[in-house]
Amino acid sequence: MEDLFSKLSRYARSQPAGSPEPDAAPESVDWREEYAREHGVAFRRVQPAEPAADDEGLTWQQEFAREHGLEGATKRPLSGGGPVWGSERAPAQLPPAPADFPPELIPATFIQYRALLNRVMEPPTQRFAAELTGQPYARAAFDAWKPGALKPNLNIVYELYDRICPLMGGIYGFEPAGLGYEPNMSGMWGLYVPAQRKVMLAELLLHQHVREVFATIIHEQVHALQHDMQRRLFRPAGRPLTHGERALAYYWQREDRIIRGLYAKAMADIAKGRGDAAYRRIAKEHHAFETEEFVVRRLVRML
Repeated sequence: MEDLFSKLSRYARSQPAGSPEPDAAPESVDWREEYAREHGVAFRRVQPAEPAADDEGLTWQQEFAREHGLEGATKRPLSGGGPVWGSERAPAQLPPAPADFPPELIPATFIQYRALLNRVMEPPTQRFAAELTGQPYARAAFDAWKPGALKPNLNIVYELYDRICPLMGGIYGFEPAGLGYEPNMSGMWGLYVPAQRKVMLAELLLHQHVREVFATIIHEQVHALQHDMQRRLFRPAGRPLTHGERALAYYWQREDRIIRGLYAKAMADIAKGRGDAAYRRIAKEHHAFETEEFVVRRLVRML
């Protein structure tokens, strides 16, 4: 059976050489119709209904159906079975359907997603790891870092950020996010803020081993890369996305519709001592963890 990457390759060969790829669905595509097709509900053009008093027990798909003129409940559960995200409300806007891109080329399962991610992202990640391990500032940071030395460590963080991020941007073909510092950010080492296109790093990070600084910077910049790729689906800028990159970005776009519920369940698992497997199974987090861990392992081994 032909795998997804082979289909993508065949599709790429079928496109006229040098022809620009359309980056947005036609205006006539109704995102509610696309939602209805994907989630097994009937679509009818009516005025959105006012929320009813008995909405409390509805899944977010059913809430969405009521509010946006979709009839009935979903006929198939989300992966994982059952209305796991019962308190999650669907976003007010959904992205247009990829009318210019065959839907069968977008991963349908997490296994397909992982396979495609490896095929598309492994070459630039290998190159990034090789170039980073050859930089003298990487060795200097390992030698100079003293966990808990706040001011000297913060200077090292700024220096590393100014060097690592342009290297990542050049290899992966995106504009890296800016840097912010938040001393009072509780319970985390770093965070990517899409609205500001900025990575916020916490004071807590300055008390860790320097390898965690490398890992956090890389992890959060991968989120900036993902955000950039999704924006370029609809707002072409910079290097055009390859067909494989477009398929990944559409997969992330679909998962974004339920992302708050995914994070809520993952955080609940962690709080109950069940581990972070659900967190790492979120598509974007899987990508960020795989990248940081591969690069930092290579870095530590070489240094």
